[in-house]
Amino acid sequence: MTITPAAITWNDHGAPFNTHFGDIYFSHDGDAEVQRVFIQPAALDSRLQSRQRFTIAELGFGSALNFITLAALAIRAGCRLHFLTVELTPFRRADLARTRTRYREALAQSLLDELVEVYPPLLSGWHRRQLAGGRITLSLYFGDVHDFVSDLGSRQAAGVDAWLLDGFAPEKNPRMWADTLFPQLALACRTGATVTTFTSAGRVRRALQSAGFEMRRVDQRPLKRESLAGTWIGERDTPTIPEQVQIVGAGIAGCSLAAHLAAQGIAVRLVEPFAAIATGASRMCAVQHARLLPDGSAQADWRVSSHLYSLAHTRGHDGVHPLGALQLPGPNLDLPRLERTLECYADSGEWLSAADAQDVARMAGPFALSATGTRAEAGLVFHGAPVVELDRLCRSLITQPGIELCPNGAVVPELPTVWANAHGMADIPVLSGLPTHSLWGQTELVRLADTPALAIIGDGYLAPCRGQVWVGSTFEYSAWQPDRATATNLARLGTVAHVWQDRRRAARLTTPDRMPIVGPIGDGWVTTAHGSMGATSAHLAASVIQSQIMGWLPPIAPAVGAIIDPGRFAARAARRLNRR
Repeated sequence: MTITPAAITWNDHGAPFNTHFGDIYFSHDGDAEVQRVFIQPAALDSRLQSRQRFTIAELGFGSALNFITLAALAIRAGCRLHFLTVELTPFRRADLARTRTRYREALAQSLLDELVEVYPPLLSGWHRRQLAGGRITLSLYFGDVHDFVSDLGSRQAAGVDAWLLDGFAPEKNPRMWADTLFPQLALACRTGATVTTFTSAGRVRRALQSAGFEMRRVDQRPLKRESLAGTWIGERDTPTIPEQVQIVGAGIAGCSLAAHLAAQGIAVRLVEPFAAIATGASRMCAVQHARLLPDGSAQADWRVSSHLYSLAHTRGHDGVHPLGALQLPGPNLDLPRLERTLECYADSGEWLSAADAQDVARMAGPFALSATGTRAEAGLVFHGAPVVELDRLCRSLITQPGIELCPNGAVVPELPTVWANAHGMADIPVLSGLPTHSLWGQTELVRLADTPALAIIGDGYLAPCRGQVWVGSTFEYSAWQPDRATATNLARLGTVAHVWQDRRRAARLTTPDRMPIVGPIGDGWVTTAHGSMGATSAHLAASVIQSQIMGWLPPIAPAVGAIIDPGRFAARAARRLNRR
């Protein structure tokens, strides 16, 4: 799951050099080189100015020079850019930050700073990040280039407007220039797509021609003799993006999706069946973190991807308090499993680290108890994991232009619709067959003499918020009396003196396999049944639905998409029937 970072040294001019491939990432005039090799031959400047949305795919993310340069160009052109790219040996965050001196304009520097803030850990697979308020979308794949282009060819229905081939030289990195790669580039092209590359190798030119590109040589003298540029001569229909989408349910799932769609210029009609937003489980205060799995499964991938995506997406919003979280051994995470989890994600970045007995005692104080009541010997620290007031976050997410909130609103049948409501599904024919049930939960708001500095998770959680602490949460398969739930939650405090302030109860919708339901259903889409992980998983689910509406490749592996797909229950039933 972890991926090996680039082996980098820095030359006298402050430019990075990859010691494994024996090649530089860019020349002394790197930004000018991007103009000469990629932007001018493909007329990207004028094409970005003439389009509302534009998609670029790149082989070789490297130092992010192409991405930052083109993102700045798109912003100046007033165009929304989706940039898909691949890297087998990514920069470490600190190395990426060091490239800031290469950019002369303030806009590029600010984009690089923002990218460094949300830069993904060294974990293989897809990572999606939004910059510039969502106008720039980066879909970054850490892994093999052939897996990347194959995925684009099969799942990027919206196509690619421009390809940038920017791997190290063919003789130094032959896998990125294999002849079998180029036909797959064509599978993802839109009509009129271009390709540009620094190399002038005849083998590459002929392979691109065989794949359906009309190629030409570009004079690059006096710096080098020539580079290559071309245009795909095929034609392909691409899906139509709706101008307006209706979302039913203004909890965290619906509000997050509304923000995703509005950032792409899609008008949103957000229908809330009740009088106010965040009336169900989205009233709660939660810890935005994932109970990680150490088994490398699709479910493990969903959990870690949800956590990392939510950190980036909710950053800076109202109601989000990035205190960090300490996870102690609990009912589903004994000490050996905790150690295996840490080993699984070790050396991937600063987002997760181990805590020994002394660390646990220092951070958790009197709350450093495991599920068995003994003092915890170790824990996992989720750095930056926030405590989230979900109702405040919901309001913050839907403040951007293009979102119309309709409390007590009626569904308009003619509009493309996403069902994001947790309850009342039985009354909606297209949703009525989904196997869901309600799991009640309750949290208590207390005041302590000494409030923990970070959230503490074990058998339940303590979530500091605005000088007080939420203690919870109960898991009630049938609803308890509130006083019983209060007694259960307050018992988590042990002998610690406290003053009880308030409580909140809600029913969380869940499924038999404890995975959410996310994807197309009937003529629309659904995102629901996030259970106790809604504060974390709703945002990645929103990105998946946004991708499906726009014809984009979702930022998850196909195996992960299968375990959240609404049709999985019917497929399982059919398989059981066939085995009889």
